[in-house]
Amino acid sequence: GAAAAAAVQSAAAVASQRVLIVKRRYASKVTRKVGQISLPESEEVTDCQLLSDLIKDQLKFPVSHIFVDIGGSEEVELKGSATLDAWEEAGEIAIKTIVVEKDESTPPAKEAAAFQGSIFRSGSASLQ
Repeated sequence: GAAAAAAVQSAAAVASQRVLIVKRRYASKVTRKVGQISLPESEEVTDCQLLSDLIKDQLKFPVSHIFVDIGGSEEVELKGSATLDAWEEAGEIAIKTIVVEKDESTPPAKEAAAFQGSIFRSGSASLQ
């Protein structure tokens, strides 16, 4: 019915959006896929700040560095006002993957639910 039609429409809208695969590089230099982000359909340029904001909104972690994965063999850091569009035009390639490094200087927003109210976390708790 109507729900199925809405699901098809939203799937079509998602399919028309550009999606980038996001891989995270850890301190150990290991790189793992953490998800993907959907780029908005707009005339806005896809620069470092926009990508950083999208990753923070969609994947829930802050980013310190963003690298463009060029053909799986080379990574180039995206800095300042450099845009994905400019990279693609210069290299005549479609960028599908970016590699990010998490900004570890930002403290987590709140304590994990598993530790809230725990005797290990309460400073005033005393053993009896």
